Amino acid sequence: MEGAIHHFDAWRDLTNAEFTSISVQSPIAGGPVSMSATMNAAQSANNQRAIVVGAVFSEYAGDNSEIRVMGRDGTITLSLYRYNGFDYCPALANHGSAKQHIHKVIESIRSLPAGFRTLGAGEYGRTFELQLEAFLHAIRSNGDATISLDDGAAATAAALAAIRSIDIQKRVELFSIV
Repeated sequence: MEGAIHHFDAWRDLTNAEFTSISVQSPIAGGPVSMSATMNAAQSANNQRAIVVGAVFSEYAGDNSEIRVMGRDGTITLSLYRYNGFDYCPALANHGSAKQHIHKVIESIRSLPAGFRTLGAGEYGRTFELQLEAFLHAIRSNGDATISLDDGAAATAAALAAIRSIDIQKRVELFSIV
């Protein structure tokens, strides 16, 4: 769950939505994990829109940690340990098409300077540097934190539901605590 908590935070931040259910499959403890969740974002008092998010990661698979957000307009994939780990595919586009591959090559070349900046610590190390910078900023700005206690509570509730899902091998429903 060390890595999964960051997925929960990122999903909530990217979607501005709350978890309604979580399902986790893991064949062995600490092994590869496949996780999916349904989230609801309020559009109006009577209408909510559902969002499906997914992640695949493993402690034993090296630097493999991805977040996926699938919506009506397309899919965003974030590979958390690659400097060029952002990918967007429009809803009706063929993800494996030549056009999409050319787009990925162009984006990789465009993002090379950012990749060179992380050669020493790598993307994983850079995340800790950014966390420390944000923490120091919150202290220096007298509490202007980017993450609230409510955010932490929601991510913790999602993590506990994920653990429960592994234990009972079923999807777990969540109730809003925030």
